[in-house]
Amino acid sequence: MREPCKGFYSGDPVESSSPIPGSFMKLAVIALVLCAMPALALSAKPPVDYDSIVRATITDHIRPRFDRLAETSSALSEATRDACAEGNDLRSPKVNKAFHQIVKAWASAQHLRWGPANKQFRQQRISFGSDPKNYVGRQLRRLIAKADPAALDLEIFRKKSIAIQGLTALERLVYGKSAKKDANAYRCALGMLIARNIAGIARDLALEWRDPNGHAAIMTSPGPGNALYQNWEEAAMAAFKPLSGGLRFMLEIKINDPLQKSLERARPRYVTFWRSGATAIVLRANLEALRDLYVTCGFSAGTAKQQGKLDTRIRNGFAQALAILDGIDMPIKDAVKDRAARAQLERLVAVLENLWKQIAFGAAKTLGLSVGFNEFDGD
Repeated sequence: MREPCKGFYSGDPVESSSPIPGSFMKLAVIALVLCAMPALALSAKPPVDYDSIVRATITDHIRPRFDRLAETSSALSEATRDACAEGNDLRSPKVNKAFHQIVKAWASAQHLRWGPANKQFRQQRISFGSDPKNYVGRQLRRLIAKADPAALDLEIFRKKSIAIQGLTALERLVYGKSAKKDANAYRCALGMLIARNIAGIARDLALEWRDPNGHAAIMTSPGPGNALYQNWEEAAMAAFKPLSGGLRFMLEIKINDPLQKSLERARPRYVTFWRSGATAIVLRANLEALRDLYVTCGFSAGTAKQQGKLDTRIRNGFAQALAILDGIDMPIKDAVKDRAARAQLERLVAVLENLWKQIAFGAAKTLGLSVGFNEFDGD
């Protein structure tokens, strides 16, 4: 029998005091449900080359994205180091540019949650989430107020709360209201330390996906002795899940959470990366990465071979969603409170909802894969 998928929060334990916001709990539910989904449809296999899909996903999609993340994280680390050396102020143009580049790179890889990314809380350590309840802010203030030099040791820092280890915390230091007023050597050193921490995690992710004995080798050698993948269909299912899971995550966490059911209930502070103004960059990079996974890794070709009209609808769905996103002419945090812009966001939700269904049930069935039902189906 195939072993059950490891839990989303597998890896090293976090400090018991570390808070987990509501959006993270939703993410945990999404991930756990996806892990519980059946890896195979029991019907007859369609003529799909699962072997080629898995290899293309690793070679053409996963590795380039984590390589890019490692590259941009290194540039961010260098930018923060230079900013601190030049005046202990993280609000430099070089840091701003590097931050936006890594946020885009992260958004392009964020859907790749399994394997190396599922170890040691790496996903959450790189980006904690939108933090609407200010967990990150409170912990940063306490740390800066103490100004303990020992806390700037990287090994000690890595044992602290995941809330302050990644991009969410660094965004507060660079773009928060107190960034200018409270600029000092310790605050700058903390920002530099966070950037080094992100760079280390990103480097490890890139190296592990290229390790000849790592997870890529496990995915490409399925069989009875493989605890994770008994056959090529199961490996292909692991590559396919980010399509439906990534879209569902975008809908529920990144759009519906801040949008809510009415303008009066909108929650702008739930918008991802709103302080840095990078929300639209993130959403576009998320969509482009999911489209790339579908188109370049063989899922589109396999769907088109049997259901050409379905493949066309999916491709058009991605194009339509990107066009709507590009048509929103204000920051997303303002758009959720603007009546006209909300109409565009609501249209985007409708398009993404339909796209998710086309992929999760249409393409999955056509490819002989199954992603099942979950509480976010809306049925």
